[in-house]
Order: sequence, then structure tokens, then C-alpha cells
Amino acid sequence: MTAAAEAPVPEAAPAATTASTKDAAPARATASDRETPSPAEAGAVVDAPRPAAVAALLRGHSEFARLADSHYVLEVSSGSDRTAVERDAGALALPDGAVYLLRLQRDGNDWFVAAWGDFTSLEAARSARQQAISLGAQRTGWPRRIAPLKQEIRNR
Repeated sequence: MTAAAEAPVPEAAPAATTASTKDAAPARATASDRETPSPAEAGAVVDAPRPAAVAALLRGHSEFARLADSHYVLEVSSGSDRTAVERDAGALALPDGAVYLLRLQRDGNDWFVAAWGDFTSLEAARSARQQAISLGAQRTGWPRRIAPLKQEIRNR
């Protein structure tokens, strides 16, 4: 027998195992995978899609009216552009609690406020503000009593 014939034949490598579908990260398409670049890759300004979670997250005036006048909320976004306020509020990683989209008046024009929470005391609202800031919601405003906000809505 020759030396080549006596050498052991290596076993075939075991078949690669794949992670289950839920564990596998989805493949991301790159510009090289497509013939035409996306508008964002081409440098166009593209509005981010409104996440479905934003619509489910934001509550309106009727739900806000049910809150106790003596409770507090925290302003997390405000501005004259409703879509921008909704987008900003939806992008925040806030702990539990509802976010209310309030339509107020400022200098005779519509002004939208996203107000978060239903805090029973000023201290609870201040504590929640610190927690929100620690989670990245740097623009979280100071606590506001609910009664004056309800009055602003009625006066609108």
C-alpha cells in the first residue's frame, strides 16, 4: 500500500446549522442589491413613515378630559406642525403611560402638545421626568397640572 492510500480520508464537515427564523436577523438589502437606489440613497428628502404604534399611542381630547384635574402630565413635544409633534412623541421610548395629543391655541394659531402620563402628584411627575430623560427623552418638559390644560382646550 502506498502512503497516499494509507492516509485517512477526512470526514465531510457537518452541514451548517441555521438559526431558527425568529432568531435570524433579516437580510438587509443594500444599494448594490438593487439596480435603482432608494430615494433616501439618492439624496432625496423622504418623510419617515408614520409608525402604526404612534396612532395607537396618542390619545385625544376626550380621553384627556377623563383625567383628574389635580393630576399632572409632562409635555414631551409641541409645535405648530401636528405631524411633527406626533412623530416626535412616537419616537420617544417612554415608560408606561398614555400620550395625549392636545390641540391648543398660541398667538391665534393651532398649537399641538403631546402630553405624557397621568401622575397623581407633582413629585411623581418629577420622578417620571427624570426617568424619561435617563431613557433619552431629553426634551421632556416640566410637570403641568391637567386642570389648566383642560381650560385651554375649552377656551379654544
